[in-house]
Amino acid sequence: MPLLICKAGTWIQDGNRSCSACQVGKFSQACGGTSCTACVAGTYTSLEGQTACLECVAGYYCLGDSDQAPCRPGFYSDPGATNCTLCPPGSSCVGASPSQPCASGTFSNVSGVTACQLCQAGKFAPKTGSTTCSPCQNGTFSSQDGASLCQPCAPGTFAASSKQTSCDQCARGRYQSSYQSSSCLECPANSGARIEMGIYCALCNPGTYSVSSQSACRDCPLGTFSSSYGSTSCSSCPQGSVGPVTGALSQADGCRECGDGSY
Repeated sequence: MPLLICKAGTWIQDGNRSCSACQVGKFSQACGGTSCTACVAGTYTSLEGQTACLECVAGYYCLGDSDQAPCRPGFYSDPGATNCTLCPPGSSCVGASPSQPCASGTFSNVSGVTACQLCQAGKFAPKTGSTTCSPCQNGTFSSQDGASLCQPCAPGTFAASSKQTSCDQCARGRYQSSYQSSSCLECPANSGARIEMGIYCALCNPGTYSVSSQSACRDCPLGTFSSSYGSTSCSSCPQGSVGPVTGALSQADGCRECGDGSY
């Protein structure tokens, strides 16, 4: 009787004249085998007649049985694992999949979470895998949850402290022309609180004056005039003249000689 040689994935028992497929969870790599080998931990076979075991995929674990078992939520595994590991801080694990680092703008500060949390407004997380969120620094802000970066305050605004969700407008008589500022500057007295959206100070026009950055520019009163920008006072008409109008731009406009019989 011819010699029976079984192919890989099968085996022959003593006294039998037929080949049998290796059972699920076992394999036979060579021809002529008389037994099948059990899959080692971290590998598996889910079909009969296999010539090799498969490596357990990430998110599952294998004890060398007939199939791989999924990790439960809050746990993860690497390829070829024999057990599942608690999800570390800075990651999320939904189960039956690899661990995922928290995206920028999110964080997790405890183990075993299934979802990362959004950074609160006023804070940010610029990198993936964060375990905490950082406060926005002076001169910056974040107005919504989940920020990966803080935005600089625009000219005319400021943020005096950290963790701000918005920037404050420069007050009357103050300005700021730069980005990312933590304070505003005081306008000079000759600007009379004339500011353009808090970005810069505008000098008082000719014919007006101001003695304080907190007060508005005022028209020069009767008998006075101002011919330059940024005046803190108005010049008086010379003796023997009178001022018929307010807000005069020059001596010629604002001063008239007294008529005969008047002074």
